[in-house]
Amino acid sequence: MICSPFSDPAKERAIIGFIVGAGFTGVSHPHRIRPDAFSCQINSVIYEAAVWLHQNGKIPTGHNLIHAIEADKTLSHLVNESLKGDGFPDLLSYVSSLDSSLVGNAGGGEIVSQYLAEIAETAGRRKAREICKQGEEGVASIPEIIESLQAIESYGRVYLLPPSTPMLSLEGRTPDPENTFFQGRFLCRKGAMLFVGPSGIGKSSASVQQDICWSIGREAFGIRPTRPLRILHIQAENDEDDMTEMVRGVAAEIQMSDAERNTCLRNLLTRQHSITSGKRFLSDFLNPALEADRPDIVRIDPLHAYAGCDITNAQEIGIFCREGIQPLMDKYGCGSILNHHTPKTTNRDTSNWRASDWMYSGAGSADLTNWVRAIMVIEPTANPGAFRFIAPKRGRRLGWITQGGESTIEKLFCHSEGKISWREATEDEVASIKSKGKGQPPTDECLISYVPMDNIIAKDSLLHKWNSPPLKLGEKKCIRAIQSLIEEGKLFEIEKKRSGTRAKIFITRHEPTLL
Repeated sequence: MICSPFSDPAKERAIIGFIVGAGFTGVSHPHRIRPDAFSCQINSVIYEAAVWLHQNGKIPTGHNLIHAIEADKTLSHLVNESLKGDGFPDLLSYVSSLDSSLVGNAGGGEIVSQYLAEIAETAGRRKAREICKQGEEGVASIPEIIESLQAIESYGRVYLLPPSTPMLSLEGRTPDPENTFFQGRFLCRKGAMLFVGPSGIGKSSASVQQDICWSIGREAFGIRPTRPLRILHIQAENDEDDMTEMVRGVAAEIQMSDAERNTCLRNLLTRQHSITSGKRFLSDFLNPALEADRPDIVRIDPLHAYAGCDITNAQEIGIFCREGIQPLMDKYGCGSILNHHTPKTTNRDTSNWRASDWMYSGAGSADLTNWVRAIMVIEPTANPGAFRFIAPKRGRRLGWITQGGESTIEKLFCHSEGKISWREATEDEVASIKSKGKGQPPTDECLISYVPMDNIIAKDSLLHKWNSPPLKLGEKKCIRAIQSLIEEGKLFEIEKKRSGTRAKIFITRHEPTLL
């Protein structure tokens, strides 16, 4: 049988032999090669027929393949031409001679996937040689050669459609509980969640608390896992000492049993990585990490450290997420959580935002919001230690309810005192805290919370904090508020003399005589 140079006939025959015996079972590579990437024409014809059968919901095995080729005059003619002089009287004889050693092999599908990728690459090299030859012969100009060579990378590949499914047939099936990670199918296998919040509010510590709790099957921030989940936490910005402080704080907050600690040690892994982004991050780090650790969920913290592109560009972020992360989630059957920042929040009033507004609160292109399946947003309140957790996308699936028994998509959580961790707000805190934005003036308790419990703060610094987001009281209101709190004995002034200038004024919660 005559095959082109720059080919591997043995691998081509192994691929076709596998397809004849097992169809595309276990072939996980997301792209299949175009039929003419095969160097031997008969293999090309059989592969083309197999693809056609697969796309039409039929199993592309021996009898079906032969029947499909014989029923197509063009294909049958090409087969007959290929078989002439090769010692095979008919197609059945050729099919019977194929290498079927991969059929029934547990890893046969993965081997075929690799062979397909190699044949696609070989097809590209053959095409490149043809283009260069055209240049040598003067058939093509330099610009034409350059343009053709730039298109070589994807020459041999073509997307193979999965079989179509009658939509109404889905009516009688039940969602697979093994594909569900959280209550109400908030996040499922092969889906992504965006975890959004401003810098410096404790998003990383919240992530650590979520991952520890979910790895042992506990609820975290109102989200209950369906079982203990295996989680890989990939971190770019927090060093090992930072992570140590957060893990200690969370462990002290949630009080794990010995059995839970052992489960967490098995289920929750972390990897520090900050040297690659974009395609290199996906191929050189994320793919092998998922292969090695096999998590249910991979957390990427933060997204912008690894995207390696302009996240405001829909095409570029789409390539990273839809063509980069998604195929890896499909390949390893995992979900992902992407920690992400809000854009600059100065003067941003969110008091009248609807759920649809919160969906797009993360920085960058709207395509990022469209791609992910679920979204959780952390929003500061007028109290610097309390935050709204808002689930604008699929949040109703969490089953959250207000104190009045009504369905809601937000809960209130606070920083724990004395350690790096989080706790759910008390009923009194929920009732007293007004969320950031225009509305009622902040309470005295809210204003006082900006003064350290056991320390002092410069008066001008305190006024600046009150006049900045999220309070943004205005200069005159700030001055009146501090005078009122001092007159009522709720705050106190301390003067510290300085040589050559006026004394500096500090504010404290305690009378100076008691300090």
